[in-house]
Amino acid sequence: MNLISNIVILATNFLLVGGQQQSCQDFISTGDGAGVTGGQWSCDPTSGKPYYFGNAFLSFNAARAQCQALPPFNGKLFDLAVIETQEELDFIVNNPKYTDFIRIIGLRAETFSNPPRPSDFKWINGAPLTLDISFNNLPSFSGSVSRCAQLDKNPLALLAENCDSSSSDQEEICEVSTILAPNVAPNVPPSVASACEEVKTRYFQIDEDNQQLSWEDAQTACMEKNAHLITVKSHKENLCAFVKYQTSVRSLDAFWLGLVNDFEEKKKFRWIDNDLSPYRNWCGGVTPTPGSVGCVLFRFGDPSGATTGCFELVADCSTPHSFVCEANTLCDKNGFQTLAQVMSKIIQGTQNNCKSCRK
Repeated sequence: MNLISNIVILATNFLLVGGQQQSCQDFISTGDGAGVTGGQWSCDPTSGKPYYFGNAFLSFNAARAQCQALPPFNGKLFDLAVIETQEELDFIVNNPKYTDFIRIIGLRAETFSNPPRPSDFKWINGAPLTLDISFNNLPSFSGSVSRCAQLDKNPLALLAENCDSSSSDQEEICEVSTILAPNVAPNVPPSVASACEEVKTRYFQIDEDNQQLSWEDAQTACMEKNAHLITVKSHKENLCAFVKYQTSVRSLDAFWLGLVNDFEEKKKFRWIDNDLSPYRNWCGGVTPTPGSVGCVLFRFGDPSGATTGCFELVADCSTPHSFVCEANTLCDKNGFQTLAQVMSKIIQGTQNNCKSCRK
């Protein structure tokens, strides 16, 4: 059995068994969640995630602290709910534990456009607001103080409230996040981790504070470091990206991928380094329609169940997202390409496109 097959099998065992991973129902019935008083738990049957509906009226920051103080679920912290899909929104607003009309969620705007618009709001994990839901009370001026969103389920709408005003206090909705609790070591089988060491050393982030940029700006930032946006060209690399950026303390929800539209070649997607790998792990197993425009994210926690990450085509390439760079393998330590390296690339039948290397 080859190395990649071994890695895939080990990853499957890790994700399904997860070192005695606890189910949501066990967590809220007999686990640490059972000892929490003052609110109500609910399990999403689709994702298996626990949600907590608080019953104390709090400010945004106090509500968030309340969520983060909940006992971790399988080693991951809770935070205010981040609602990125219609399915998750439906689960929340139709949940019998959602007993009051208005709840605090993890959506806020630090600054506003002129005039303010819904896209000024971002989820606390950095994701843009994409739900088809309107605001009832956007501020009327661009110099407004930061606002925190609340969800009103009847009628369904978002409210933009002053984050620190006591008059805006409401109950909160918490959900488990992707962030590991402090001092919790990633539960990764040693054989998987060791097999990924060579791949993982090519991946790096420029900004330790998880800077978020548009696709083009992210690629430019990588090129300035003799690198390009990360490519994921095999099951092994897919798993290794998961090991490095989802089972670490600084886990990411999504980051830009170096997979681009090639309109000159039958409107297909191609890897930014011109590698010929056909690996495409599209979320939900659905390949975008030929000619689809946009940029590609590598996203974890896909509703289809692809927890090791999958490729998501997004139409707006200008929305800031996290990004990961990959060192150019055709450049030496000084950023130059040797003749042998160039010839090797030509023999592979691809164009040498190490744009960030000095000629």
